[in-house]
Amino acid sequence: TEKYWVNLFQINNDKFPLAINSKHKNILETQPILEFISNVIKEISFTNSAYLNTTVPIDIKNRFRISIHSPVTLDAYDVDGNHTGKICPPTSDFCYVEENIANSSYMEFGEGKYINLPEDQMSKIKLQGIDIGTFTYESEKVLPDGSSTISSFVDIPVTTQTQAEVTLNSNTRVPQLALDVTGDGVTDFMLAPSVTFDPITYLQIMKATINSLDLPQAKIKAFNKRIDNIIKSIQKGKIDKAKLKADRFKSVLEKKLSKPDSKHPKLKKLSKTDAQLLLDMLNKLLDNLN
Repeated sequence: TEKYWVNLFQINNDKFPLAINSKHKNILETQPILEFISNVIKEISFTNSAYLNTTVPIDIKNRFRISIHSPVTLDAYDVDGNHTGKICPPTSDFCYVEENIANSSYMEFGEGKYINLPEDQMSKIKLQGIDIGTFTYESEKVLPDGSSTISSFVDIPVTTQTQAEVTLNSNTRVPQLALDVTGDGVTDFMLAPSVTFDPITYLQIMKATINSLDLPQAKIKAFNKRIDNIIKSIQKGKIDKAKLKADRFKSVLEKKLSKPDSKHPKLKKLSKTDAQLLLDMLNKLLDNLN
């Protein structure tokens, strides 16, 4: 009995028709295997090829293992616009997974979302906020020898307006994240990877969030002044003072949340939803401020 190994990576790279991004489950549908079976039936002698061989194929490409645990969607695109990710049509109650990038995969476990794809197939990763909270994006670059390096974006604030796009720096090939806080299509922050929480960047993103709220300019200015004062304390190394100022800001928001809803709410007034958003952001800041 002879053993043969199928090089699915090469088959997918060469994009055979009728078998886009083939997996083990549909390996018999790929053109090289169909030809091999036909040749066996016709008793045509076998010769090794790039797709079928008597030795184990080796993947010589770098790969990315991307993960995120947060209230955001995770979608990958290659240079041709092929997509790998989850699709939830607005007219349907059901979602489905699309894996059109060659040699890519998408999985979900609980709140975790995972994409695996070759480095040379990654053009961009798109993130869309679906709830209020923070996200941590982790990208592990795995080399053919098994060694790896990890790039992370830690505890980035997110709302339902938040959009982000991760691309590779053209010179360093290190991931970089373009953050659009308000979802208006304009990049508000360009972030570099960091393994630790950055309170200054976090507070600057919080300011951009405040600026997007439908509030009087005087109220926005007052809130931003509170944020600026917290930033100044952190920059001076006075962490306890920064925490105290954050707690005072929290008290203002908690007072708003404790009041009963007005029967005739005024326009451009801080809503309880927005107050809770800012309160949650301050709590996250205090959890990470050391």
